[in-house]
Amino acid sequence: MSSIIAYSEKEQDIYKVKKGVYQNDWDNSIKSYKFFENELCFHDSILLRRNNIVIPQQLCKSVLDAAYEGHPGIVAMKGRWRSKVWWPRIDKDVEQLVKACKCCTLVGLPSPTAPMKRRELPAAPWIDVTMDLMEPLPSNEYLLVVVDYYSRYKEVNNYKNITSLQIIKMVKEMFSRLGYPISITADNGKQFVSEEFRPFCKECNIKLFSIVLYWPQMIGEVERQNRDILKRLRINQIERKDLKEMFMGVSSNV
Repeated sequence: MSSIIAYSEKEQDIYKVKKGVYQNDWDNSIKSYKFFENELCFHDSILLRRNNIVIPQQLCKSVLDAAYEGHPGIVAMKGRWRSKVWWPRIDKDVEQLVKACKCCTLVGLPSPTAPMKRRELPAAPWIDVTMDLMEPLPSNEYLLVVVDYYSRYKEVNNYKNITSLQIIKMVKEMFSRLGYPISITADNGKQFVSEEFRPFCKECNIKLFSIVLYWPQMIGEVERQNRDILKRLRINQIERKDLKEMFMGVSSNV
């Protein structure tokens, strides 16, 4: 505290702020302080903004270094000092310090990926479909979810040990009822990239699109439908209902 008092008494900007507070004589060089003139006051030689101590410029770096111990990150640093100290541009100084830290840059989160271009709506139902396998249920069964991009119509099928041949058998039955699509978008699951499934698609003149690895947003529609199904599954477990009851109103072979 003694160092804050000593530097405050020597700093020209704080001296000018004192003239502004007590004499209403605000110099143009301290506009960043004048903006908060109704929140500023002095306790002895220490300038306060409300309950926060205004740190003299010569001590700002020392205060930042102390707050940065342990590499807490931008949000934590701002929160750590926001109720204790203040000076003009404190938030920008914090951001610059963290962004300039090589350690934080190396271990920080990667930059967000550019948003994908919205997929164009097909001209009619059952032209473009997407399919996805959901993780095993408590009954050790898998759910295969197929969604039509145009109508958002979905079919849900469950299998104990799902294989490419089982998927082919299922989609043959489905396509016999609904027609063969022009394209199928699926993830990189082994059932969809197998030596059986790819030739099947080629034989049926269906284009098979695989999503980019670790980028499930490419099949965002089926992912949204999956969230709805997972919600139903949790409710089903709580209410202990039969799976067939859960998918009433949804075409399924459950």
